[in-house]
Amino acid sequence: MNAAAELGALHPAPAPRDLRQRRMAYLVAGSAALEVHKDGDPKQRRQSLGLAGRMVAASRRAAEAEAAAAAAAGGGTGGGTLADAFTALQEFGIAARRGDAEGLRAALAAAAGLACVGAEHLLRMAAVVEDPEFSHPDVLMAALTAALAKLMARGDPDWPRVALVVRQMAGAATSHAERVKVFEEGAQILGSAPPNEGVGDEGGATKGYPEREARWLAGSCWNAGLARLRRGDRRGAAPLLRLGLDMLRHLPRWGAPDRAAMEELAAEVGAAAAGAGG
Repeated sequence: MNAAAELGALHPAPAPRDLRQRRMAYLVAGSAALEVHKDGDPKQRRQSLGLAGRMVAASRRAAEAEAAAAAAAGGGTGGGTLADAFTALQEFGIAARRGDAEGLRAALAAAAGLACVGAEHLLRMAAVVEDPEFSHPDVLMAALTAALAKLMARGDPDWPRVALVVRQMAGAATSHAERVKVFEEGAQILGSAPPNEGVGDEGGATKGYPEREARWLAGSCWNAGLARLRRGDRRGAAPLLRLGLDMLRHLPRWGAPDRAAMEELAAEVGAAAAGAGG
């Protein structure tokens, strides 16, 4: 025992780079275990899930050692590393396969808080809980919302991708209140986006929210309001009709002939809803 202790003392402590490589090796092993989980029998699935969990735990321990080594050397990891992003993704995948809603939320929150995690990582998380086998609608909406926040935080957002995420959010909404919230977000984004200039001279898309997606968003919002109105739900219809009109104001070339009638209907429904609410 003494000899082992002396040999251990002589062995140099792993450098941060070595620990980072060790973390990635653990994560690769964990990823392979999750791949086995997809097609294995019940026993193999349990074993692969257990192995993936152990690999993530080992990666976490290596991360702690890496942070300590970096601190001792006077450095740090700032907004996290790629290994941190992959760790959160694997923890999310493990939680999904275990049906652990709290684990999903914790892994998502950890990932969203890392500067090194981009919208693409959060959209991968969204894809996991969009799968019927691992369906968690509230976590799906949270992942899409976090991805949208990452996209909009950029100085020059990727507008086609922003539009895609907004469309996904509209489809993922499971309640009237959630749907209204998504359309409110969409209206704000349309208001903040630069004018869409169509297609550039070389065929590439130019800046601005894609007009086709803006039309879809405005039309979907307005039609959702009409559907509520047909069911006699004026209070539910009013915000959707108002938001649909707000979006149309950013589409001057679309819907112009009917706009006056639409504004009249929205005002009438809004007044009726306000009167009923009072």
